[in-house]
Amino acid sequence: MAKYRKLPVTIEAEKVSDLLYGFKHDFKLLPEWVKEAYDSTAINTITDDYFLVKTIEGNMIATCNDYLIKGIEGELYPCRTDIFEKTYERTE
Repeated sequence: MAKYRKLPVTIEAEKVSDLLYGFKHDFKLLPEWVKEAYDSTAINTITDDYFLVKTIEGNMIATCNDYLIKGIEGELYPCRTDIFEKTYERTE
């Protein structure tokens, strides 16, 4: 059986709780890619605890305990914090 390892790629990601704060209190605090996703309705139905995000697999709920990831093809998807922290490390 063949085994595979992920290639090292750099993605953009933000904690959903930080994004929810930005949506509610100061839209200017949001990263440009998040503002663009909102403007294109890829992010919608924003509440105090979650928002919906259009992904390549359909609409998904991004909760305040998740990260929102912008993938290498510009695709968006939420990721649970525990999985995110096991998969990614911060770069500058």
